[in-house]
Amino acid sequence: MAAAFTSTSPQEIPETRAALSTVETLLGGGHSPIAQIFEKAPFPVEIYDAEGTTVWINDAMLKMNGYDDPGDRGKLVGKYNVFRDSAALVAVWITEAEARVRSGEIVTFTNQAISKEEYLALFALKDTDISSVCLDTTITPVMDETGTLRFFMVTMNVRWIYYGKEEIARAKTYIETHWLKPFDAAHAAHAAHLSKTHFYRLFKKHTGMTPREYYAKYKIGKLTEYLQNPALSIGEAFAACQMEYNSNSLKMFKDVVGTSPTKYRERALSES
Repeated sequence: MAAAFTSTSPQEIPETRAALSTVETLLGGGHSPIAQIFEKAPFPVEIYDAEGTTVWINDAMLKMNGYDDPGDRGKLVGKYNVFRDSAALVAVWITEAEARVRSGEIVTFTNQAISKEEYLALFALKDTDISSVCLDTTITPVMDETGTLRFFMVTMNVRWIYYGKEEIARAKTYIETHWLKPFDAAHAAHAAHLSKTHFYRLFKKHTGMTPREYYAKYKIGKLTEYLQNPALSIGEAFAACQMEYNSNSLKMFKDVVGTSPTKYRERALSES
């Protein structure tokens, strides 16, 4: 979100202090049922003064900004200005909506798809498990008796948050059920319902290894089971796993297990 917050406390800014007092009055007092409903609402809510400075924020919006402690509100209230500090993505929305909101119109943006990079910029986060998110955003103006904008409230309806874990689980299941076949990245990505590029990036993020490395590790794991069968020669164990018994396969085995198939077999049979 903002990269240029000041260190000034909101209570030290007369305009912000007055705005906070007015917002609390609008909400029926800081501890009123109405205020508590807004504060604990499951959807993000933020209130800005007419100049675009945050004067109130609820728990859900606080979490979207990367803060878990309600006491962290002071890091945002009175310090973030949506017109001045917004990431480029928000600046586009605000520029488009500002004149309409100042005239008293309620403005809604639907199906706002935000990538991970945009989400990080939007909320000034260093990292997140979120890969993408889709929002509906409504900006509601609060006008005074002369028809001048006093505040505007931003509410967000999160349509979906995509973490990628379910997709990666599907890809792992595909790899584990097709380990006897040659590795096919395109088929694994299709099973995960992802593009090949997104699949590789997301798989590495969630597993710490590439899809091909996961495939090799799983396949070698199956090979070690066959090597523990004394009725099979080492070559036959490789063949049972649809692997050539050659220098490339031996290297792959040692990279995964840390020793040669022969030594692994000797140790495994001696311990059985």
